[in-house]
Amino acid sequence: MTETWSIHELIHKVGRGGRGARDLTRDEARHMAERMYRRDLTDAQLGAFLLAERMKGETAEEVHAFIETWRAHAPSWPAHLLPEALDVAGGYDGRTKTFCASVAAAVLAADLGVKQFLHGSLPLPPKYGLTVGEVLSALRVSAVRAESHADRHVRVGIVFLDTESWLSPLAELRSVREQLGLRTFIHSVEKLINPGRSEYRIVGAFHRPAFERYAAVCELDGVRRCVLIQGVEGSEDPYPNRATSVYVFDGHRWNIEAFDPRPYGLEADPTCPPDADLQARYTESVLAGEKSSYARWAVWSAAVRLFARGAAVSLDEAVERVRDHWRTGRAEGRLKQWQHSEWLAPHAG
Repeated sequence: MTETWSIHELIHKVGRGGRGARDLTRDEARHMAERMYRRDLTDAQLGAFLLAERMKGETAEEVHAFIETWRAHAPSWPAHLLPEALDVAGGYDGRTKTFCASVAAAVLAADLGVKQFLHGSLPLPPKYGLTVGEVLSALRVSAVRAESHADRHVRVGIVFLDTESWLSPLAELRSVREQLGLRTFIHSVEKLINPGRSEYRIVGAFHRPAFERYAAVCELDGVRRCVLIQGVEGSEDPYPNRATSVYVFDGHRWNIEAFDPRPYGLEADPTCPPDADLQARYTESVLAGEKSSYARWAVWSAAVRLFARGAAVSLDEAVERVRDHWRTGRAEGRLKQWQHSEWLAPHAG
């Protein structure tokens, strides 16, 4: 017989503060996730649990229990859209002061045959920054909200999933999260949700201490190759003006490394106003092969994706392939395909 717990018991367990708080077991976390999925909690209980978890500190087992429980309820169709794709996961709260190189990087990498599964939502606290989805919308590329709408994303080699449409608890939790105004346990769950069940991943993190926890979640979920990256504003984009701390899983072990764009001549200024239309124009110019600071950054970010997916044997090779391809301006055609549903085969590396 399955054991059950009251909401009060679980909140009390994680919320006793100081030395009294205890981590949830996997079964307890599953139970809380199930109750949350059914919306069988008041807003006060939701807020209390999220704040208590923030104070206690989440565990990999708790995060993964939520991921497994919620994915089991969600439509299964994202998992077969792009087999062997790279899951690309950054912060859902967006960026407030830098260019979203992720969009141009995704198109460049896709044009070199690296399929990618992106996911996100409308801006969230604490930053309410510019998101990948908003830049794509300004580029006239809509998010996938149902399987029937996914065709052109699949053909271009990139799926961008609106996770709040795919997974109802994320949409229903928005009002509580906005009232709290803090980064909570759910930020980790949505970032690591891996809708496509990919074994290849690149995940952004704000702080290097999160690496060990994120790595443990990825291992629980099953991973063949992964790059955890302390990216710009917690994103999946590496810094273009200094070395970026990364935690790389090569299929056998995790290693701390530093990826530095400067030896490749790709140093760039990341700053940019959080204006979707402006950033969309910059993205188009990058993909057309026009030289700029943002182009260097997009090349650098795309190269890290090739490396993360194992599409290049080294970062050196990845940089060379992406830079040579960017100079041709042919990636602009893949963006147009995404906008107009025209078929293009991947270009040879």
